[in-house]
Amino acid sequence: MCDDELEGLLILHSGQHQSIDAYTICDFVSQLIRCTQTTASRLEMLRILDFAKSEWQSWLASAESILDGMTYVPVLQNLTTIDLQLEMFPSRENICMSSLVEITKQNANLKVLKVRTSPRSIRYYRTSSEDWAPLLQQLGSDPPFRLRTLEFDGLISSESAPTLDRIVNTHNPTLRRLVMEHTNFHYPNTLHALFSSLARSNVNYFKSNWLYLHRGYYLLALRVYFQTIFDEVIEPTIRHIDECDDESCWDWVEVFWDVSSFDTPLVFDNEDGWHGEGWMRHCFMNTVASINCGAIRDY
Repeated sequence: MCDDELEGLLILHSGQHQSIDAYTICDFVSQLIRCTQTTASRLEMLRILDFAKSEWQSWLASAESILDGMTYVPVLQNLTTIDLQLEMFPSRENICMSSLVEITKQNANLKVLKVRTSPRSIRYYRTSSEDWAPLLQQLGSDPPFRLRTLEFDGLISSESAPTLDRIVNTHNPTLRRLVMEHTNFHYPNTLHALFSSLARSNVNYFKSNWLYLHRGYYLLALRVYFQTIFDEVIEPTIRHIDECDDESCWDWVEVFWDVSSFDTPLVFDNEDGWHGEGWMRHCFMNTVASINCGAIRDY
């Protein structure tokens, strides 16, 4: 079943069949892994999606066993894209990240890395864990590759591994896209350090959703806007003008806080360049300014 011209491997559960032969599926996945052993030098993309939605699917195509099997494959030096959905339970030992580090530790061509936990275990992202530490250690400690795209879903930051701002600094020359969804963002990470590093970067797309901060806070995308209401009842007098030059002495300003949805992601998007040069830095520095003035708590 192996093709000498294989460039990408996608393992995807379609969800179309109600009755399947479990042994056939397991054997098929095993053949795919063996196939990479003979075509590894040409494999450029690895994607494992939708096999972690339920426990039985995880057993049929376990990302843990697949990645462990691929650590015995010759170095995948042409791998440019890794897109994985892993079963990550913080309550038990998990070797997925260690296996992923082994696969990529000598890969200088990797440009896109997307790592997500499964839908059924996403609720555990607020639980402290060091499962992600091996990958974070690699990303922030001068890896052989420099990423253009980095996407996490279910990330639990580590107390011992490099912080996210350090990872952004490491990949600064090439990083253009950063996505963090369902992220446990705890010490030694700080929002001030992260957004300061982003302001110095060339990132032109940033998305954050359900960023869980220290002491149970979340960073949410809310909109605050205002409109001026002219006071037509009280006419300003000469005395008013002499005492105050501020516009607040002349009109009323009504402030609105739009809290339409708490799961609305925070998105800064200038991938098409429509906002012009410097717009992303302006957005990131506005966030830093909000932290400095106390509008956003960073503790």
